[in-house]
Amino acid sequence: MITASSIALGLYCALSVIEFFQTEHSGRSRFVKTLLMPVLTAFYLLAARQFGRPVFPLAVLALVFGWAGDVLLLGKGEGFFLSGLVSFLLGHVFYGILFVTQITGGKVFWPVWLVISAYLAYAACVYRYLIPHVGRPMRIPVTAYLVIILLMNMTALLRAGSVSLTSSALVSVGAFLFMISDSILSFKIFCRKKGRGVMETYTAAQLLIVCGLLFV
Repeated sequence: MITASSIALGLYCALSVIEFFQTEHSGRSRFVKTLLMPVLTAFYLLAARQFGRPVFPLAVLALVFGWAGDVLLLGKGEGFFLSGLVSFLLGHVFYGILFVTQITGGKVFWPVWLVISAYLAYAACVYRYLIPHVGRPMRIPVTAYLVIILLMNMTALLRAGSVSLTSSALVSVGAFLFMISDSILSFKIFCRKKGRGVMETYTAAQLLIVCGLLFV
């Protein structure tokens, strides 16, 4: 049976595919980017209602600020970029706070701590490579952003043992893809690196996190 949530999910996936085949910064690409998070939010609300799952207001706020970041980064100039950075940062903060509330003291197995160590090493490598290319006025915001998304990833991992295995895996992978997406974007902006992957990893990250929250 086709449901409203399945239609919203299909539309989100279709928009993600359409964006993939668009030239970066084209009019169609910019339009699609403004639709992605509203459609994903609709899917989350509809699916939660359909399956009798709780709706987490912090998750909705994270999606709203993700949408704001998408829109602001379409603008040109340092003001738009900084505003977009703050919006995404707040989105990560809301996700991180939500993940912390879902840590109920369940046993966290040692592989989780191993992955956290790997994340710390990855973040240190990204910072060491990236920071020489960042102008002094932007170094504090960029450093704060890196710390926040790292903490968001750590809290996602520490949910293991407190939520279902499905929820833990989906949210953890989604959070990691978010970190990869932001890393690629940072390299493109500050190091003038070319290539794709920002939106592909971003749309997958948001979808996986949302789906994971439906399985708590």
